[in-house]
Amino acid sequence: MAPEAPPSRSLFITVGSTLFEALTTTCLSAPFLSALANAGVEDLVVQYGRAQLELPPDVKVVKDEAGGGGEAVLLAGDGGELGAKVGVRVRVMRYTDDFEGEVRRASWVISHAGSGSILTALRARKPLLVVPNTSLMDNHQAQLALALDSGGYLTVSTPGRLIDALPAFLDGSSGAGHEPFPEVQKGRFASILDETAGYIG
Repeated sequence: MAPEAPPSRSLFITVGSTLFEALTTTCLSAPFLSALANAGVEDLVVQYGRAQLELPPDVKVVKDEAGGGGEAVLLAGDGGELGAKVGVRVRVMRYTDDFEGEVRRASWVISHAGSGSILTALRARKPLLVVPNTSLMDNHQAQLALALDSGGYLTVSTPGRLIDALPAFLDGSSGAGHEPFPEVQKGRFASILDETAGYIG
């Protein structure tokens, strides 16, 4: 029996159901893809929500029949200077029914500051870099991200600083001190209710 292939070094980027073109445009730019290749990242998966993708001119979107008919950006080997130079396999999707699976399969996660996305990545014990969408009216997401950053659970960046933050994030130096996120205490809520109702004295 042939030995199992090692898992690829993959980065999953998610914006949830929102419009966050500052992040999606940055993560599909040539400098960003080059930074990934330089760090040894082999696969990039981008969940781009409501954005209109702005791809470099030599990158095309085709149907990914093998991946369930979703969209796939072809870079390497499909006729593009960028693809030939970068060599990062890129898959894009507007939404996914397997969000937790995408997080589990990734080596690293870059996310908008939605609480569901953050908690999923933290509970999966993935190195997490969060980019708050500062264009949102109520910026409680940025407050959540900054609080978790100050607690040592994740790293926060901005679209404008993302490429500069990549090397330290991907080599682990920015997240070397990340605290493991606490496990869910399933009985905690019930015990709080019992105590509040006076069942526990």
